[in-house]
Amino acid sequence: MRYEKQVIPKIKVIKNNWDTYKYAVLGSIMNVLTVLFLWLAFARAPASIASPITASYHGFVILMAIVFLKEKVAKKDYLGFVLIVASVMGISYLAP
Repeated sequence: MRYEKQVIPKIKVIKNNWDTYKYAVLGSIMNVLTVLFLWLAFARAPASIASPITASYHGFVILMAIVFLKEKVAKKDYLGFVLIVASVMGISYLAP
């Protein structure tokens, strides 16, 4: 009962200041979804395929930064993205 009394005021603070906390809440939800899909990937595919594909998220972070944030990306980052995509394609193609 004591724990519940402490949580309710914190939820009210988040609700009242939604503009301040909305990205933290949405980021937390996305983190939970990411872990869920990671478990599904390991449940449905061999670890030798699922692990490299799930580890390629760094390349997609670069891609999203270019598209949505209009970030300036160095040539080495482009090269890294191309290597990530080529590696995932190679692993997926060569997998038994």
